[in-house]
Amino acid sequence: MFLLGGVGGQRCHVLCRILDAYLVRRLVDALSEIDVISLLRAGTPISEVAMKLGLDRNLLYRVIEALEEAGVFRWVDGTLTVKDIQAPSPEDFKRITGFSPHSALAVDVFIKYLINRLRSGEDRSSVLFDKWFYLMAFSILHVCPAMFHTKESLLSYLGFKPKNGTTILEFVGVPYGDTTIAILDMLHTAAVDRFKYIAILPSKKLCGEWENVVRRWCGELGIPENYLSSIEYEICDINELGDFICTRDWSGRFDYVVSSSFLHWLPHEARLNYISYVFKLLRDGGQWFNLCSLYSRGRVTVFELLFELFTEFYGCVSEHEFRRVSEMFHVKRKVVCNLMTHSSLSFCANKRGGAVGISGEVLFLGKMYHYSFGTSV
Repeated sequence: MFLLGGVGGQRCHVLCRILDAYLVRRLVDALSEIDVISLLRAGTPISEVAMKLGLDRNLLYRVIEALEEAGVFRWVDGTLTVKDIQAPSPEDFKRITGFSPHSALAVDVFIKYLINRLRSGEDRSSVLFDKWFYLMAFSILHVCPAMFHTKESLLSYLGFKPKNGTTILEFVGVPYGDTTIAILDMLHTAAVDRFKYIAILPSKKLCGEWENVVRRWCGELGIPENYLSSIEYEICDINELGDFICTRDWSGRFDYVVSSSFLHWLPHEARLNYISYVFKLLRDGGQWFNLCSLYSRGRVTVFELLFELFTEFYGCVSEHEFRRVSEMFHVKRKVVCNLMTHSSLSFCANKRGGAVGISGEVLFLGKMYHYSFGTSV
């Protein structure tokens, strides 16, 4: 296996491993606290465990499936064995330069509510949170220099090479600002001072949050004010994306379209339409950089269970949906990050007449759960 190069790549690897281990450890501990683990180890069938403890049976099956997929739960002659996952220490978190020492709190919040949902037996819709709650909790994880450098490393590996005159359109799915800050830092480092940058945000409220975060960190990272002030931003509800794009004279206008943590917040039909919109927006030879979309492994993962606590999560990007990308674009580079708790998909797709499909490098971080070279992983 080879990894993203440089300090940013090392931070990415360490950061993901630490959070992955912490999340799994906390979930296993939470299940132990309500006696699920002891009963399963005693050979009690899952359905009986649910009935005895008053748990949502279907959700318990899915939690167990997610931990099986993570390689933590394994069955030997009908009895559960649990892989010992060492919980990261506070010192482990501190080793990631610039990473918030309070990041574990966000994980604890979501594990708590997942267990509450497991114990409540109520209809799923009665315990869902809106996207704003998600943003408040996960901003602890995303709004830090370690994450900015991780995004820079990923963009650099995928082939993002800014130059004067570059035109960029960013679809901001969640307003952490980490991708925006990474791009501005790359522009500044490359001494690119002539560019057009448009950011599309889903609401005025989120736009204000995004601008505050980007302004603060541009100051702390020494990115000149004129870089931030050069960004034009537009407000567009995700469900109205098609009409919004059709009313702009943007066809073939952009060198780069960037989307980060975006696709899994789109309904499935909207994702397929979005792929067509990106193709229309790019000039010939332009590139689409899609970062960190949750990617389906065919079985439920721990991250999916947590994201299902939120009203606007529409599921992981599927193999079918990624195949649509390779039917319209030439996928030059692709990164699949396979961790215990989830898989994520990042790629660079070129709009190049006649040349479609996948070629070049496919980079894996973490365990290779499944692989078939061509249109899917």
